[in-house]
Amino acid sequence: RKMCSVITPANQDHWLGLGKTVSSKVLEREVARVNPKAGVTESATYVTGDRIALRLGVSHEFMQQLKRVQDLESQRTKRPADREDALRAAVDAYLEKHDPVRRAARITGKAEKAKAPPNVLPNAVQPVSRQANPTSNRIHPSLAQATPRTPSGSSPTSQNAPKRKPTPAHTTHQLNLRDGSRCAQQDSQGIRCNSQRWLEHHHLTPVAKGGANTLENLTTLCHVHHRQQHPTFTS
Repeated sequence: RKMCSVITPANQDHWLGLGKTVSSKVLEREVARVNPKAGVTESATYVTGDRIALRLGVSHEFMQQLKRVQDLESQRTKRPADREDALRAAVDAYLEKHDPVRRAARITGKAEKAKAPPNVLPNAVQPVSRQANPTSNRIHPSLAQATPRTPSGSSPTSQNAPKRKPTPAHTTHQLNLRDGSRCAQQDSQGIRCNSQRWLEHHHLTPVAKGGANTLENLTTLCHVHHRQQHPTFTS
């Protein structure tokens, strides 16, 4: 594993021989000498109940950027900021801009505030937890036997299917709040999928069968679970 980033057919005899004769630390140092970036093995290890030691290699350019954030954060807070402070500030700024759940809460909150009577503050918008009802995350029973697609990739009802329309932005925000930007699929034990990557919106009643872009007809699935809801024939 340590050698795979540097070993080639031309130098394999050297590295395999080295791997048989030197310690792991010496081998790691040799790999770092040839390929400095590969010499650092990323790791995250708990050192206390709520503290993690993070180890990773970064470029000189990234280190300069982190130092800049550290200086800016020190200036903003009027106290010396360490690297954890800088990373937290950078991560918070990224999530505030790109996290769909935060964005949905922000936009929905502004809309509620605009509708509120003068001098009355709206209640904060909170994501609806689906964990309280384990069965609420399961895919609608009508999809247990989804209609397979034809070998050509088109649905048998595609000729008469209604034209697909984009999901309204406000519905997308409500969906992100409700599902927490996480796959809503549950297994037979009621345990919800933890995936927060490669997420897609799935219609419980397919659009081809008249399903609408409503919050009640939409759920969030990761790519794998979404594909499971749309089986295809294979030749």
